[in-house]
Formats: sequence, structure tokens, C-alpha cells
Amino acid sequence: EPNFTASIQGEPDDPLWGEQWGPKKIGAVAAWRLTHGDPATVVAIADTGIDLDHPDRGALWVNPGEIPANHLDDDGNGKVDDVYGWHWYQAGPTIGENNDIQVPTEHWTVPIPQAFHGVHVAGIFNATTDNGIGVAGLARGPRVMVLRILDAYGNTTYAIVALAIRYAVDNGAQAINLSLGGTQPSQVLEEAVTYA
Repeated sequence: EPNFTASIQGEPDDPLWGEQWGPKKIGAVAAWRLTHGDPATVVAIADTGIDLDHPDRGALWVNPGEIPANHLDDDGNGKVDDVYGWHWYQAGPTIGENNDIQVPTEHWTVPIPQAFHGVHVAGIFNATTDNGIGVAGLARGPRVMVLRILDAYGNTTYAIVALAIRYAVDNGAQAINLSLGGTQPSQVLEEAVTYA
């Protein structure tokens, strides 16, 4: 048989790979030669939500205790149908909650740049790689737990951040991404981080 050639695999075929300076800067190609990450690893991304129908969306965490779309709290955690994560929002003086982790559809026609921050962050982390679409995600194996805590303008409250941290820990996330910050110290946040 012919003596075929072989070469190191690592450079993705995603069309926007050439524009991704960050992964090259941190040596992602060399790291991918060692590992693509473990699918058992769950990383919670607490942000504005994601686009569940995005063609380059990577793997999501699936709550093993929930049966999708049956309108029941199957795992008894007080959250109905929290299959991929959860959504907290400020509703006047109280905190509202639901299972809507999708970036709000009204922002597709009149985009608010901050609304898509969660899609961007999730894509950097685990966009599907080597699929000939969009960008290459840094972590090809780990799954994303979606925690929608920021509104379309990129704002939230410390109480909501603390609730998301606790939810992530209680549901097995090994890491939590919070691309946000505030200027005041908070006992509520400190206790949540200590809990994590």
C-alpha cells in the first residue's frame, strides 16, 4: 500500500479560526494535542443566556433529574424543567425565576450588543470545533450549564449572582464563569463564593 503521510492535528477547520487571536496566544493548539477536555466536566456560564438554536453551539449540561417539558419539578429543587440551567431576574422588589435560558428573541431584530454576551462567552468556551462553521471553542469536551442572570443591558443584582453560584454548586458544576463585576463588597456574595 502507499506510504501515506500523517501530521499533527490541532488547527481547526472553522472559517473564523484565523481571526481568533486568543486561543493562539494561550497555546490552545498545543494543549489540544494533550486533551480536548472531559465531557464529565460541567462549567456554569452565568451571563445573558445563550441561543439554543445556534449552529455552532457546543455541548450543554443536561440535568439528569429533569424530564424535559413536562412542567414538573422532577428533581425537587424548586425549579420546573431546569433541563439546561436556570434564569433569575429582578421583578420589581423581588427576584423572578423561570427556565428560559434563551437570549430574548426581541433582540434578534433590534440587537442590543450586551444581550449577546452570553452567546459570545459560551462560544469562546465550547463552540463546536472542526465543524466548518464559525469559531473554534477552547474546550471541546466539557459541557455548559446555562445560568441566565444578566439582563439585555448586562446588569443584575448581587442576590441573583449568589443564587446562581449556589445553583451551579448544587447541580455539580466544577467551575463557574462570571464575566461581571461590582464596586461594593457583599456578605451575600462572600457566603456564596465560600459555599462554592
